[in-house]
Formats: sequence, C-alpha cells, structure tokens
Amino acid sequence: MSVIASQEFYRSPIFWAAAAVVAAVVIGVGTMWATLRAANPKRSIQYAMEETRLLQPHEHLDGTMELRRNGVPLTDPRIVRVRIRNNGRRDVSANDFDSAHPIQASFGVPVLELLSSGSQPPTSHTPAAVVSGNELRIGPGRFGKATETSYVVLIDGQPAFELRHSLLNVPVREGITLGFTSRLLTEVVYPIAGAGAALLIIILGAPFT
Repeated sequence: MSVIASQEFYRSPIFWAAAAVVAAVVIGVGTMWATLRAANPKRSIQYAMEETRLLQPHEHLDGTMELRRNGVPLTDPRIVRVRIRNNGRRDVSANDFDSAHPIQASFGVPVLELLSSGSQPPTSHTPAAVVSGNELRIGPGRFGKATETSYVVLIDGQPAFELRHSLLNVPVREGITLGFTSRLLTEVVYPIAGAGAALLIIILGAPFT
C-alpha cells in the first residue's frame, strides 16, 4: 500500500508544480550569483569621507565659545572620517602600490592630528598612516577582501577632499556600496526564496489528485 501511495504521489501534477518552483528558485539564485560575481571584480577599492563640525553656529551663542588645541584656538574644527573599503573578492596587497607610493587623502586644509584608525572586522590588518601637511598618507599595506578601514583626523577649516593613489590594476572609486555577499543575500537570495516559499504554500495548499 505504501508503494502505491508513493507512486500516486509522484504522479501528482501538484508535486511536479512544486518541484518546478524549487528548480526555478535554484536556477534563479545561480544565475543572479553569476551576474553579481561578474559585476564585482576580484579587487576593488571604494572610499568615502564623513565630517562632523565641532562648533555649530547657533542664534543664542554670542561667539565667545572657542576650542583650543595645545593652547592654540581653532576657528572651525572638524572631525573627518576617511573610509576605505575593499569590496572585491581578493586582498589588495602592498605590492599593488606602484613604487610603494601611499594613498594620499588630501583635505585642502592642514591635518592637525590622526586621532584613530581601525578596520572591520576587528581582526583585519590596518595599513599604517601618517600626517603630512594637508594630507593623510596611507600605506602601502594590505587591505583585506570585504574589509573596511577607517581613519579619523582632526582638521581646522572647510575641507576640499581629494584622494590620489598609485594602485595598479585595482579600480578605485568614490562611494561605498554593499559587498558581494551582502548584495547576493539582499538582492537575490532573500527575494527569490520569499517568492518561492509563497508559491510553494499556494501549491501545496491544494489537495493532491
């Protein structure tokens, strides 16, 4: 009797409809994965700058408030965070810097101090950086795949940000987007899985005939 029931189950058009949905989901995920993989090069650097003004103008302040650094008053102090992300699938190494020239993050005004630096994940390597006039010079060093490195500096004045680099065969562009794995999950896996689950519920909710 169980053999007959099994045979009848596999002959059901509802079963094959459900199997088709599962196959479509698998094929869809595979196709979109290949598309996203092709759109994300093996090595890719993205960067962004975020600034915070420490003295905000206010109508109720009479202009007597000031900040000082080492006894010197600051006219328009700002904290600037430079973010550098390797959105590619492979590390960017120190050997990728042409003639060992560092990345130069220029602010258009003097950099007073490098306040902090770090990477996410926390166990990732953070290339060294030094202050040089209006610039923060970063590296050469390794930027691990799917790793974001941040440098926080203190400046005094309105910045005019510019980033120059000597990286060889590594695309560099302004603006940080989701990494390959995050894009795959949010743009492909979750939507297709949700749609597939909904279709399966509808199909399997019908009686087998």
